[in-house]
Amino acid sequence: MQSYDGSEGGAINGCYGERAVDDACRRSGNSLGLIKGAMDALFISGRPALADAAELLELYGDNAGFEAAVRAEESRDAGNVVRFCHWRQIERVIVTLRSDEVRGSIH
Repeated sequence: MQSYDGSEGGAINGCYGERAVDDACRRSGNSLGLIKGAMDALFISGRPALADAAELLELYGDNAGFEAAVRAEESRDAGNVVRFCHWRQIERVIVTLRSDEVRGSIH
């Protein structure tokens, strides 16, 4: 398998799992704490993201957010940054969909 840095074996700069994800975040300049309020804004990349969130809600009910978190951690441990970010996004979408709080501007 070819990794994100072009090397073979699935490692990013020789790292696997959580450390590889953290290193990728640092290199991008998007490590925790740098962008204030970024986690407050909901971003939905498209219909597949909503479909994944809806499927988890249907299958797991109140535990859907936990299932998304488990999938994110499994992806992180495998060094799959793209899937890690996807499932973290799904986790946030689920929390938002389950909340009664109004977010953003009301028109």
